[in-house]
Amino acid sequence: MSIELVPIGKTNKTHGVDGTLRITIEDAFLDDFVDAEVVFLEAGGQPTPFFVEDRWGGDPLYLKLEEVDSREDARPLTNKVLSLRREDISVPEEEQTAVKDSSGFAKWIGYTLSDEALGDIGKIEEVIELPQQFLAGLTYKEQEIMIPLHPDLIVKVAHKEKKVIMNLPEGLLEL
Repeated sequence: MSIELVPIGKTNKTHGVDGTLRITIEDAFLDDFVDAEVVFLEAGGQPTPFFVEDRWGGDPLYLKLEEVDSREDARPLTNKVLSLRREDISVPEEEQTAVKDSSGFAKWIGYTLSDEALGDIGKIEEVIELPQQFLAGLTYKEQEIMIPLHPDLIVKVAHKEKKVIMNLPEGLLEL
């Protein structure tokens, strides 16, 4: 019997030294997340259940999982899609589809962002949804930068190579 999972958000970075994760949850699923005892994260290429020890915050949200007790334990769980079982979701299915479609860029976390002219820039560490656009967060020359994920700038997505090839405006990386 397979469990049907619904993506509700993602993990971002570790927070502190006790294994706490900073997370982002789609607004439509916030109440379901607050009520959940178990969340699913990809670990070893498979969706893996984790029991929730604690959660707090608003913006940002923080999640503490049972048996994840150090930054080293939590690091492999960063930048992962966070899911709940469909049976734990109260959002109507038509709204779930809209949320999934709006966060389609989340699957690019871990992909290498590359510019046609400059070559590889860095790995996408997070995807941020703003009202008008999505941004890819990555580290470039030891600084955190945000690159707009606008369709006019995206040349190609090579899923096999896990690479997003873009044609970035000249000077964007110097801002």
